[in-house]
Amino acid sequence: MAFRRLASFYVFIIPVTLVVGKGFVEEVRQNFEEKTNSDLVIQVAAFQRASLAYMAYASYFHRGDVHLPGFRKFFLAASEDALKSSRILIEYVNDRGGHLQFPIINMNEACKMMKVSSDLADLFPPNYTPRICRFAEKRDQSSFLKDKKKEKDRSGPEDWQSGLLALKDALLMERELNRLLLNLRSEAKNRNDYHLQEKVEQEFLGKQTEHIKKLADVIRRLELYEEADYPLGEYVTDLHLDS
Repeated sequence: MAFRRLASFYVFIIPVTLVVGKGFVEEVRQNFEEKTNSDLVIQVAAFQRASLAYMAYASYFHRGDVHLPGFRKFFLAASEDALKSSRILIEYVNDRGGHLQFPIINMNEACKMMKVSSDLADLFPPNYTPRICRFAEKRDQSSFLKDKKKEKDRSGPEDWQSGLLALKDALLMERELNRLLLNLRSEAKNRNDYHLQEKVEQEFLGKQTEHIKKLADVIRRLELYEEADYPLGEYVTDLHLDS
């Protein structure tokens, strides 16, 4: 794991590993199809992209002109948890005699995962773009931070830098991870791969449900604050997340 500092913004670089070996380890492989292997590679990459996005948010909340240590702590933990999940699946692929490919992980790909599904359309504006993605795409970060005051005047409590919107982005990410896991479980069931089905159910699905519920709870508490009281609500929430 390596870090690069650019314009006071940390970009998390996940090591890219070349494919090792020529394919399956036939002495180990049993009831493990090529499509299953590919699905697992996709899931590994998804967890790594989530880890990158969460690390970017943690870096943002650590800035001196933002300073929300509780939110930073929350996103650091989320980043490590996503990376841990990717490691678990990497080991699982090897245990099943599979083979791994590690695509380049970048913020553009991570941002694509935070997409608004049809059942969440009422909670997000049309053509919604995650706030950390808008921040990371700007070459001149200092100018963007100066412009945020103008944007805040137009958008009121929906200021892009708020902890509330960061948590909403995290909710989109966790729901996408959960969707991929549900698909992985469904495909495993269709292929009679009960070992993978049990792995996904016991190792990941319950944890994802807990993550989504926790995010929804905190988001709802923040949404209950009126516009004038939102800074206080964010401060209280930050203290809670830092405890």
